[in-house]
Amino acid sequence: MRAVVIEQYGDPKAVLSVRDIPTPEPRGGEVLIKMAASPINPSDVVFVEGNYGYRKTLPAIPGSEGVGTVVAANAGVYGRWLVGKRVSCAAPGNGGGTWAEYMTCSAMACAPLRASTSLEFGAMLLANPVTAVSLVAMAQRHSRGGFIQTAAGSALGRMTARWARHRGVLAIHVVRSGAAAAMLRAAGEDYVLVSSAPDFDDQLAALARGLNATIAFDAVGGAMTRRLATALPRSGRVVVFGGEAAQLDVRDAVFEAKSIEGFWLPFEIRRIGTLGLLRRVATVQRMGEAMFGAPVLARLPYERIGEAIALQPRGTEGKVLLVP
Repeated sequence: MRAVVIEQYGDPKAVLSVRDIPTPEPRGGEVLIKMAASPINPSDVVFVEGNYGYRKTLPAIPGSEGVGTVVAANAGVYGRWLVGKRVSCAAPGNGGGTWAEYMTCSAMACAPLRASTSLEFGAMLLANPVTAVSLVAMAQRHSRGGFIQTAAGSALGRMTARWARHRGVLAIHVVRSGAAAAMLRAAGEDYVLVSSAPDFDDQLAALARGLNATIAFDAVGGAMTRRLATALPRSGRVVVFGGEAAQLDVRDAVFEAKSIEGFWLPFEIRRIGTLGLLRRVATVQRMGEAMFGAPVLARLPYERIGEAIALQPRGTEGKVLLVP
């Protein structure tokens, strides 16, 4: 089969190549999926760079999620039932990846698609949509009022905004540009702040206290984490899931009981279990692309992986899909 492969971790532009390698065979509990499409997520780039939450034995195939058809199973009743069905799938942390013509993974890492679910939506069904549902659920569990999110103009940020509004959860959206702010306001968001504005910190603190937003979701890190924590009411928490090394003012930690914690989707899936994940995936499919979809910027074959990686930073415009 053809696959995108890395021989060493490093700059994606330098370490990614396309190779012919043996097609894998499913081991116990696994299914074999003929892949149809897979997105390039920011976390995939971080993995290739060697900075993700795990490393695979090299050479390795990147790609964390995708869509395809189950063509063989070495699993139980559920695995055998999946044969012939289109599924969204998640790559294992200790095996192959989705940037290949075929992938094996646990049958429990597959979610069957509705007939109405498009190939493109199915390819992007797990990482961002399930994260958006999870973040809003966390806000509902832990916040006394609303929540704050950074990178609100990203695909994930826009999904989270739509889902929060649908669930009646108040949200403050932080973006880096006026264009992103205008986009969110045009979509119906009331509380949108531009982080480069001279009065940003004062506005953020006033809104956080006014909406009793005691939790913030931060994809930026660095000094932004500290600014978020300072703006939150007493006992507020900043949940970091990306960006630079997070900062926290010791006075906020000691005298205001504020804290930083991390969010990683694999840990959240472990917490809610397989049935919990399938329920969230069912919610995403039921609500459809209007709620959880993202535009497709480009569909490129594996042989154009360099071009695909170069397009990835334009994530606010849409997702790049790799296709066999």
